[in-house]
Amino acid sequence: MNIAVILAGGTGSRMQSKTPKQFIKINGKPIISYTLMAFEQAELIDEIVIVCLDDYKEHIKTIISDFKISKFNSLISNGNTRQQSVFNAISHIKNYAKDDDIVLIHDGVRAMIMPDMIDKCVIETKKYKAVTLAQKTKNTMIIAKNGQISKYLDRDFIYNVQTPQSFKFDIIYNSHINAINSGNTDITDDTQIVMPYYNNIHIIENDLPNLKLTTKEDIMLFEYYLKSV
Repeated sequence: MNIAVILAGGTGSRMQSKTPKQFIKINGKPIISYTLMAFEQAELIDEIVIVCLDDYKEHIKTIISDFKISKFNSLISNGNTRQQSVFNAISHIKNYAKDDDIVLIHDGVRAMIMPDMIDKCVIETKKYKAVTLAQKTKNTMIIAKNGQISKYLDRDFIYNVQTPQSFKFDIIYNSHINAINSGNTDITDDTQIVMPYYNNIHIIENDLPNLKLTTKEDIMLFEYYLKSV
């Protein structure tokens, strides 16, 4: 079974909006609906678990109904951190998942994700057990200290990490347990949680747009993107 965990618990603080960013409408559709439809259309996804704030669960249910998200399985309460939110979801999934099942974790506001890239994550996870989408940087990268350049980095080895991040269930679940037992409870990326437990994470290079919509400028870019596809 291939299970998608969609994180939709943001509050919109960086967007400076009263409406959480995942519910902002673009072309008459909430941002989260674009994400859910991509996973609905991905051939290899069997079910979708959504994590959100309790106050917006009914709103999510309406979107699921309006956009006919047939793969929807469960609606899980958000945690105080991203890590807690993911753990809430995988703790629920543990009630029925097998160790070799695949769990894909995706930011709900990465609404440009394409179904074929989701399917590619599943295929590659079957080979490597742990994978992440990532985009090679096109810019010169530096380390700066006290406002001055201290070191240049070789951009051939620098990637911007994206989601989905996809894992065999036993790897992601045991990695979260390991992190909690080690006192690490506010890690913002699941590959960072997995690395100490399983350090063979495979990168899937992605040149397609997969922006995390966090600012008003990002929304404008998404609107432009929709006009071009």
